[in-house]
Amino acid sequence: MSVPIKSPLRAGTHRGAKFATGMAGSDAKDASATGSVKGVHDGDTETGERASGCGRGAPAPDAAALPCLNRNNSISAEQKPARRYRFKPLGNTGLLKDRDGVFWAAEEGQEGHHYRLGGQPFSGADRKRAFILRRHVEAFVKYWGRDRSLFFTTTDGEGVQPRTYARRWNSLLANESAWLAGFIRVLEPQRNGRPHFHNLTAVPFDTKPDEFDWEAFSAAQNAYYAKDWPTFRAMRERYKASATPELRELWAWGREKMVSYGLGRCEILPIRKEGAIAEYIGKYLDKGMCRKIDAWKGVRRFETDRRTSADWKRCGRLFSWVSPGAAQWRARCRSLALAIGLADSGDPRDLTQVLGPRWAYSLRGAITTGSDEEFRAICEALAEVARRDQAPPGAK
Repeated sequence: MSVPIKSPLRAGTHRGAKFATGMAGSDAKDASATGSVKGVHDGDTETGERASGCGRGAPAPDAAALPCLNRNNSISAEQKPARRYRFKPLGNTGLLKDRDGVFWAAEEGQEGHHYRLGGQPFSGADRKRAFILRRHVEAFVKYWGRDRSLFFTTTDGEGVQPRTYARRWNSLLANESAWLAGFIRVLEPQRNGRPHFHNLTAVPFDTKPDEFDWEAFSAAQNAYYAKDWPTFRAMRERYKASATPELRELWAWGREKMVSYGLGRCEILPIRKEGAIAEYIGKYLDKGMCRKIDAWKGVRRFETDRRTSADWKRCGRLFSWVSPGAAQWRARCRSLALAIGLADSGDPRDLTQVLGPRWAYSLRGAITTGSDEEFRAICEALAEVARRDQAPPGAK
């Protein structure tokens, strides 16, 4: 698609842009210097009439209060106590088992940290989440284009909880996202428990990824880890010279804003290879699903922007796998609906109205692994309850 090329940081931000409603340039200057709009004197309306209560001795009205940025922008120093994952210990083996039957082990020296034992398949919900993310990434790059996309990673440097870090990220979006056309964010849990965001972002300028000196960038990284500072500085100047002016401007913006918003450090780079983007980002979600940290319970693992995502999203969450297990689930849900007197609409919300919002969780064992006799007995019991509830008062 065609996106207009312009400097990413010169446009006004959502909240911080200077504005003068209904004023042209010279009129705005006059208003700021004299305290009144040109042609409208203190206490007068636009028609020349003096407003009620604006006599010569009337005091000036109080200035309007500014909004509380801390509240509106999700910034808060308060950290809520972490919730804990529920596991069932397996005797004295030191192993744990979750409600999906997956085995976990506690991380040594890290309280509240658990890692998934290898060789176990992901649950259906986890596989669906990974599938959706990969489809979203493919659609994102196809919609915006590789030359309009950037990798934008942020790493916490204070050891805050991920909810606090997400509020700071939300504050950045509320105030400094004029250059951001769209994004996909993935949360990766590090071993030290600090949040780490991997963002695929769309920008309104050409990043020219094929002109970026990737060889110098890789050499600079190797020199940094080897503490070879002369080589690092030389290679850094080399790849900086190959970056576009807009990208260098974003680097300067990141060095300032990441610190001021408490987001730690960041790295902003063009996309080197288009074909491997979905797997590159998806592996961080897979990595996160192999670890459970109590402080991360209930945290959103990935999200998309709410301004443009409807234009490029490829799929939603309401789908099922084509598999024998999924076919059995749908067939038994249909039988359950017919047993309690519902129409064969195929809409699970009909079951929710009769059985409550947690019917799938409460009956999933009988639906997925129960024998035909067990499931038939449950349907008969629920049908009897439904008949009693629908019977008129006083009926036997």
